[in-house]
Amino acid sequence: MSETEPVTVVDASGLAFRAVIKPTDDYEGDSQVLLQLEDGAQFLIPKELLVASGERRYNLRLSLAEYAQQAEADLASTVTQKVDDTVTVPVVEETLRVDKRTVERGRVQVNKRVLEREETVDVPLMQEVVEVERTSINRLVDEPTAVRYEGDTTVIPLFKEVLVVTKQLMLVEEVRVTKRRSEHRQPQQVMLRREEVTVERNGSDAEES
Repeated sequence: MSETEPVTVVDASGLAFRAVIKPTDDYEGDSQVLLQLEDGAQFLIPKELLVASGERRYNLRLSLAEYAQQAEADLASTVTQKVDDTVTVPVVEETLRVDKRTVERGRVQVNKRVLEREETVDVPLMQEVVEVERTSINRLVDEPTAVRYEGDTTVIPLFKEVLVVTKQLMLVEEVRVTKRRSEHRQPQQVMLRREEVTVERNGSDAEES
């Protein structure tokens, strides 16, 4: 169990602090871990007292303050060790670390209700009515005309293209007719008839005349 980045450790009293878990190669085997706090203080903790409780979070099964007091008492009673006629005296310094945590003191319940009342509101409202009138023109024009205004009336001309077929007269040719008079004689035998009446009288009437 070793961490190179700071983790969150919560001790038995609920105190949370940031620390780095280091390997214990220089100590008694791998049954202990070294906690190095952000202020530089170090504690040698039995591995079974440090339990992982989440991602980069551990619980310490004892109070860090009590453990520090116990470590100080153990160091005070430690017999001075002699190695090669050199006296080694452990020197320990306590540091103060103050952390804050949020404690729930109580809860407040807020209820809200909606009250309704009816009021009469008289507000003038503006309304516009558009009248559309279509007028048939059907007149050929040379070019489009623009929109024009006649008072409050907007006149919008509408156009469409139509196919115009034009007929014209073409003079193809002229026919010239000339009358000429000529006179000539042609003798002919013609039978003409005439009636004559002859009166003859017979008897006494003729003698008296």
